[in-house]
Amino acid sequence: MGTSILLARSLQPHQFGHYAFLLTIVELLTIIALFGSPTLILREVAAGLARQDYARVRGIVQWAARNTFLLSIPLMGLAWLGIYIRGEMRHDFIPNLSVLLAMALIPLGSFNRQWENIIQGAGRVVASQGFSILIGGALFFLMLVFLSWFHPHMLNLTSVLLLMGISQGVACVALAIKARAVLPDQIFEAKPVYFTRQWLKSSLPLLLVGSLLIINTRIDIVMLGYMRDSADVGIYRIAQRGGQYLLIGIMAVDSILNPMAARAWAKQDLATLQVAVRRSVWLCLALTLPFLAIYLLLGRELIQWLYGQAYASAWLPLVILSTGYLSLALLGRGGVILTMSHFEKQTAIAIGIGALANVILNLVLITRFGINGAATATAIAVTIRMVMEAILAYKKTGVDTTIFSSFVCRKMN
Repeated sequence: MGTSILLARSLQPHQFGHYAFLLTIVELLTIIALFGSPTLILREVAAGLARQDYARVRGIVQWAARNTFLLSIPLMGLAWLGIYIRGEMRHDFIPNLSVLLAMALIPLGSFNRQWENIIQGAGRVVASQGFSILIGGALFFLMLVFLSWFHPHMLNLTSVLLLMGISQGVACVALAIKARAVLPDQIFEAKPVYFTRQWLKSSLPLLLVGSLLIINTRIDIVMLGYMRDSADVGIYRIAQRGGQYLLIGIMAVDSILNPMAARAWAKQDLATLQVAVRRSVWLCLALTLPFLAIYLLLGRELIQWLYGQAYASAWLPLVILSTGYLSLALLGRGGVILTMSHFEKQTAIAIGIGALANVILNLVLITRFGINGAATATAIAVTIRMVMEAILAYKKTGVDTTIFSSFVCRKMN
């Protein structure tokens, strides 16, 4: 939040829109560079450690890192081309140095995600998130504060991306050291064993899931960048960021539920899995409702106070997005259960339907309603995806991943 406020005030809507557009492109291509490896790594590390299959654990770590590096290089060139075409279309060019610095974030962000999931798969959930936040996020924020206080004239799009690259690089080194510390020594002594065909079979649908998921949550920014002014992108980014604060609690709960679900499914302990899912739904709801209430009652005043009058129009899309994101708390454990129980294809189907709806709705609604249309399209698409995941999870595993499971169980008791 502090980083977002500082950047929005320093860059103003137009440059902040460039920043949001570049980072969204980076996020989209990072998912492709990862090739479905984060979830695969988490699952394989957690299961491999449980079985003491250290050769397989070392194999998945090396296999995923090599694939990510080889994919990152062409993706950086592809991104530069897409941004150049956008500049020609909108007559709104982003400095080449800024683009190059943003592209360097693709491999850095990819390796950070992999290290995080290795640590999380080893059962160190807090460490996996804490290192990324405290070192990557906090270091970036502190460098921004220093620059804004002592050299405010140097705070621009290029310098911001340079500082982000430095902080991501430091975080990558720290995560690698932490992963080495939490993994058993036997892993590094074992000769890696590769199950390439099996991993590819899992990683391809996981890649599809990750790509479609990022489309569901970021395509609105990309389409706004190509269809509207950069200032609109900057204003919408504030609404999007505010809506994502609802997801912090959900992500925290899911980071704990993921390895639990993988272990429970491996043991076919469906009763324990259902209880864990039911409790996680209520916890997610308790962590999201306060944000929605604050946005409804005080959102406009908070935006003006924190970000400035230039971003006041972000309030309505913020409320729309937050209402849509509430469906993740009410219905959203279906994707976790499907993925951790090896039903990645069903997850891909649900997310694909949501992504298709998102693109079509954004295309129609942005043209007519601008940033409010983008928010409405994303909110509807997210809800569609959550409903589909919940239905498919129940059909494939018998686990009810919605809030309604609590009322059904109570009625049966």
